[in-house]
Amino acid sequence: MPRFVNATDAGYVYVVNANKGNVEQFKLDNAPTSKTNPTVVASNLYNPWGVYVTSDAVYVSDSFNHQVKRYAHGASPTSGGVVVAGGNGVGPAQNKLIYPLGLFVDCSGNIYIADSGNNRVQRWAPGAKSGCTVAGNPNGQKGTGLNELSTPEDVRFDKQGNMFVSDTGNYRVLKFAPGSSTGVSVAGNGYQANGFNAPIGFYVDACDTVYLGAGQGVIKFPPGSNGTGIPLFGGPIGYSGGITIDTDGNFYVGLRGANTVQKFTLLSSSGV
Repeated sequence: MPRFVNATDAGYVYVVNANKGNVEQFKLDNAPTSKTNPTVVASNLYNPWGVYVTSDAVYVSDSFNHQVKRYAHGASPTSGGVVVAGGNGVGPAQNKLIYPLGLFVDCSGNIYIADSGNNRVQRWAPGAKSGCTVAGNPNGQKGTGLNELSTPEDVRFDKQGNMFVSDTGNYRVLKFAPGSSTGVSVAGNGYQANGFNAPIGFYVDACDTVYLGAGQGVIKFPPGSNGTGIPLFGGPIGYSGGITIDTDGNFYVGLRGANTVQKFTLLSSSGV
């Protein structure tokens, strides 16, 4: 079952394969074997979820072990990686995580983690033994306010330093300005009002347009859309999870029900 996906400028897509407990690397070319013979870059994980790739490493949320691991490029996938966040049991303490899901790594090496079971987003500095809460309640309590979260599943940043969080339990995506703990809703204001299910993975482009995997498809939310989206790919593609876009503007969507990752362009609603 594919969870989150991450495309890189080097021409690869990284896919979290929850059923196999690993992260797989696919090369973006037309060779038939590229689609069927991926390179495993991390293994022996317990229900892995989120993945983020930097120039020197692959970061993955080892969700049911309540930790985030780092695998240096070229390291053996069976090496076990290095625990860089969590791994201290479960609970709301700042050195603990509960079911970490999506993650983001900035250019300084800070790791931002959707700490879903604690209803918050945590930032872990490089080498830190403990994190700090940057969104949601530090004590792990869920809520519906704009300074609260409910089971967040993913976190992203734009080039201006704004943080976006898929606040899954509240059926919305929140945008937090740098240094602010109170967000504004930029996608969705609840299932009934906007016609989509709980938001999971999403992508933010250079123009701050949000592309959201929500229930049965992908929905586009341009800036200023007031939470009302434009369906792009839906219906036949099934239940979508993680989303990424490559440098050519192609979409890669993890289809959980079909156990595949499909590639889409804006010129066509059918995947390849």
